[in-house]
Amino acid sequence: MKNIILYLVICGAILCGCERDTIDGEHHDIVIFFSIDLTLKSTSEANEEEKAIDEIIIFGMDNDGNFVQHFMVDKSQLSDPDGVKISSVSRKIKKFYAVANPTEDIKSSVTIPQLDVSYLEEMTCDFPTHLQPPFVMSGTGQVIGYGAKIDLVRTVARIEIIASDNIEILNVTVENTPDKGYIFPKKTPSLSIPFSANMVDYVNISPVSTSLAIIYVAENNMQTATQLTVTGLFNNIQIVRQFELEMYNESIDIVRNKNYKVEFVME
Repeated sequence: MKNIILYLVICGAILCGCERDTIDGEHHDIVIFFSIDLTLKSTSEANEEEKAIDEIIIFGMDNDGNFVQHFMVDKSQLSDPDGVKISSVSRKIKKFYAVANPTEDIKSSVTIPQLDVSYLEEMTCDFPTHLQPPFVMSGTGQVIGYGAKIDLVRTVARIEIIASDNIEILNVTVENTPDKGYIFPKKTPSLSIPFSANMVDYVNISPVSTSLAIIYVAENNMQTATQLTVTGLFNNIQIVRQFELEMYNESIDIVRNKNYKVEFVME
């Protein structure tokens, strides 16, 4: 019941948060509520840099998926509990596509003549490192009355290798991960890796501690499972374990479940 009440409060704020149109009648003010979804399933807390937002670019699209306007939001605006007010929004805009911490390529895309929803959904981001990639987040939201709600989700998956108390993690290698991923992740397995991506054959990862290693990768698919090789010490004996992670599964919502846990255990 509490969840239902909270939902109604949010919807009411969205619909009533801004009641004044601009003078020309073709534009109005919109209030956007942003939330960050970094749910970590039985894993350690998200790092602060994973949640930090410097700026957000918002693409406003019409009913036919055509680009109409873009807006920039800086981090100072996100602290307002009453939402982010966007002024002079065209009434043609029916849906927002938002990207937090956008790269320069993403920001410059507003000048592209063919910009539309299809173009946005094919945009990619390079991931040159598996330790601290660009923490780009994305989300969409429908315009409802005078407002919208956008859930921002990290565009890279997080993998945690957690060792039992009697094992010391020495090294982790990662194979079969793409060097770029979609800004707005795909739900179709065959399209979950950009056609222009190269598969990274071998990357060494140093652990965060003796019992924890954290890796960030672009989403993979079932046909090319991400492979992990973990080397550790057990009773002063070096041991090696290999794991395969299917980064897409039809029973998993790829947009939401971007956190994976691997247990490195010796009985």
